[in-house]
Amino acid sequence: MACVLLVGDEKSGEKIREMVAPQGLEVTGVVPSVEEALHVLGDESFDVVLVLTSLQKEGNVALDVRPVMEMGIPVLLAVLEADGTGTVHFMAPFSDSQLPLLMKSVLIRNEGDEFERYFREAARVLPHIVLETDEKGTLTFANSAALEGFGYTDRDLEKGLNIQDMLVFEESERIKKNLMKVLESIPVERAEYIALRKDGTTFPADVYFSPVKDAQRGMRIIAVDTTEQKHVEETVYRSRMQMRTLFEAGRLMNSTMDRDEIFAIASHSIQQLVGFDRFDIFLVSDGEMSQAYSVGTEETEEVQNEEGLVTHCIQNREVLLFEDLAKEHSFKEHTSQIAVPLVVEDQCVGALFTSSSTEKYTQHDVAVLEVLSEVFSSALKNAELRYEVGTCGQELEKKIELRSKRIEVILGARQALQAERNWEKGLSIIVESMRKLGFERCGVFLVNPRRKTLDFHFGRGIQLPEVGAAASLRNPQYFGVSCVVEKKTVHITDSSTVQGLHIATPARSFVWVPIVVQDEAFAALAADNVKSNAVVTEEDVKDLEILAGMCAAFIDRTRVFIDPVPEKTLKTGVKYGLESSECYIITEKRPKVSYEIFVDLVTHGIPGFIITREHPEKVSRRHKLVRTPMLWLSRSGVENTLSPDDLPRLVRIVDDFTRKTEESVILLDGLEYLMSQTGFPTVLRHLHELRDITALNNARLIIPLHRGTVSIKEYSILEKEFSILESG
Repeated sequence: MACVLLVGDEKSGEKIREMVAPQGLEVTGVVPSVEEALHVLGDESFDVVLVLTSLQKEGNVALDVRPVMEMGIPVLLAVLEADGTGTVHFMAPFSDSQLPLLMKSVLIRNEGDEFERYFREAARVLPHIVLETDEKGTLTFANSAALEGFGYTDRDLEKGLNIQDMLVFEESERIKKNLMKVLESIPVERAEYIALRKDGTTFPADVYFSPVKDAQRGMRIIAVDTTEQKHVEETVYRSRMQMRTLFEAGRLMNSTMDRDEIFAIASHSIQQLVGFDRFDIFLVSDGEMSQAYSVGTEETEEVQNEEGLVTHCIQNREVLLFEDLAKEHSFKEHTSQIAVPLVVEDQCVGALFTSSSTEKYTQHDVAVLEVLSEVFSSALKNAELRYEVGTCGQELEKKIELRSKRIEVILGARQALQAERNWEKGLSIIVESMRKLGFERCGVFLVNPRRKTLDFHFGRGIQLPEVGAAASLRNPQYFGVSCVVEKKTVHITDSSTVQGLHIATPARSFVWVPIVVQDEAFAALAADNVKSNAVVTEEDVKDLEILAGMCAAFIDRTRVFIDPVPEKTLKTGVKYGLESSECYIITEKRPKVSYEIFVDLVTHGIPGFIITREHPEKVSRRHKLVRTPMLWLSRSGVENTLSPDDLPRLVRIVDDFTRKTEESVILLDGLEYLMSQTGFPTVLRHLHELRDITALNNARLIIPLHRGTVSIKEYSILEKEFSILESG
C-alpha cells in the first residue's frame, strides 16, 4: 500500500481517500500547508505528495512545493473549486476519475527512476564495464571499470564521448544497428566486439545490450573483457599443437636410422615448437665436444658465448635458460637462449642449443625442449646402434627395433593417460603397456591402507594370482611389500641367490616398481618372464619406472578430495536413529525413505556424501541440499563423475571422506546400475570394502535397493552381509 501526504483541508481529504483507495493508495497524513508538509516529511516516509489548491493560488503553490520536489518525492497539484453546496470538484488537467490513475502512474515511474538510480550506484563498483548512451550513442554514464578499462577519465566523459569512440572502425555500422534495435525494444543478442582504448590498443569483449528505462531514452551496455579467456584458449590450443608436434617428431625420428635426417627432423620440430634464429646440436665423443649440426645466422661473439654455455650445460647436465642476454652483453641478435643436455643411459652425450632475437623464451619452452630432448636422445641412441649393426649383425637390428617400439609404447601410454580420468582404465593402460614391452606376466598391486595389505588388482599374462590375493604390509619379507614400504624399486636378476616371499608363483628374474603419489605409496607394478625365465634387464626396469611415474602423475591429477560438512545443525531430535558403523540396505522401488533418512541425519550435524545415478543438480533441488557433496555415477567423463567400472576409486574416495570426520553418513543410490554394468560379484566385493570402511570410521552407509532387480540367491547373500530395512 503506497502512502499519500495530502496538503489541504480534512473535508477534501475524505473525498481523496475514497478516490485513491481502489488503486492501492492510502492517505496517511493531512497537513494544511506546504510548510507543515516539509516538517512532516522530515520525520515520516511518504511515496507521493498531493497538494490541493484553488485557481487563484496555483502559481504560488508551484513555487512553494519546490523544496518538496528537491527531496526526491513526487508532487501532484490538484486545482479545485467548491460549488454552492460545498462539494469539492477537480478541474483540468484531470477529472475526478483520472486523479488516482495519475498518482499510480507517477509512483510507478518514480519506482523505475529509483531502480535506474540504484542500478547506476551498484554499477559504479562492478568489476565489469557498464556504459549508458543516449539516442545518438553519446555516453551518459560510465562506471569506474569502464573508465579504467578504456583509459578515459571523468573529464573525458564530461567533454563528450560516443560509443563509436570505444570500438574499432570496423564495428561502427554494427553498433549503430544495435542501438536502433534497442531503442525500438528489439532484443539484441550478446556479441563479441573489438574494443578500442584511448591509447589505441584493443581488446576483445563480450557485449550485452539493454534499453535504459528512465526519462531519457538510450542504451545500456555491459561488456566483459575476454582477453584472459582468449589467452587461456590460445594456451590450451598451443599446448595441444605442441603435443602433436612432439608425438609426430618422436614417430619420425624413431622411424629412421639416418643421423642427419634425425637432426633435420629435430630442427624442424623445434622451429615449430618454440622458434629460433639459430639452432645447434653438440655431441660428445671420447671426451671431446663438437658441433654436429647447425642452422641459422652466425656471429663471432655469439658463437663464443654459445660454446661456453653449452660446455657448462654438458659438464653439469643442467638445463640453462637466458631470457634476455642483450641486457648484460649488448647483443644485437639472439638475445634469448636455451641449452638442454642430451642424456642416453645416464650419460650426457651432448646438448641442444637454440637462440632467438624475436622470441623471449620461457620456462614453458624449456619444458617442451626437455621432452623433445628425451625423444631425440633415444632416436640418437637408436641411430648409433644402427651404425653398429654393420659389425654386430641382426641381433643389434632387433634391439633397435625393440627400442623404437618401446618408445612408441611409452609415448602412446602417456598420450592415452592425458585424455583419461577413469582409474580402472588408466591402470589398464599401464598394464597393457607393460605387456607390450614384452613381459610374459605383469600386473598392478594396490596398497590397501585400511587393511594394511598389498592386494593384487589385475594383470596380464600367465599364472596370475587370484584377484584380491594379498600380503600384509607388516611382513617385509615379501618383495612387493618391501618395494612399497621403502618406496624403492626391487630388481632381482636371479631369485635363487636371495631369500624372500612371493605373492604369485616365483620367477627366476623379476622387478617391483612403486607408484608413489604425494610421497605416499599408492601401488606397485610387478613384471617377470615366468615361462621363459628371461632376465629382466636394466632397460626393462627404467621403462617400468617411466610408466610408474606416469601412473603416479595420472592418479594425482584425477584424485577427488571431498571435505565433510553437515547440511545443517538443527537442535530438534533426529527422526531416524541409525546406529553408526553399520551398512543398511533399504528395500524400495524408489529411494524415497533412503533420502528421508539421509536428509534427517545431515541436517542434524552429521556430514554426508551422496553417490547417485541421478544428476546431482536434480537431487540437490529435490531435497534442498546445498552443502552436501555428490558424485554422479556416469560414463560421461565430466567433472565430479564416477564411472561404474571405477569402483576401486569409489572405495578410496569414501575411505578418505569418512576418515576426515568423527562420524558421517554415505548414501549409495545406484546399486542396480552398478550391478548391470559390472556384475553382482564385482559389486559385492566392493560393498564388502565399503562395509568395512563404515565400521572402522564410525560411519553409516545407506543403500536403497529395488528387490526385484536381484535374484533370490543374490538377495540372500545381501541379507546375510548387511542390515536389511523394509521401507513398506
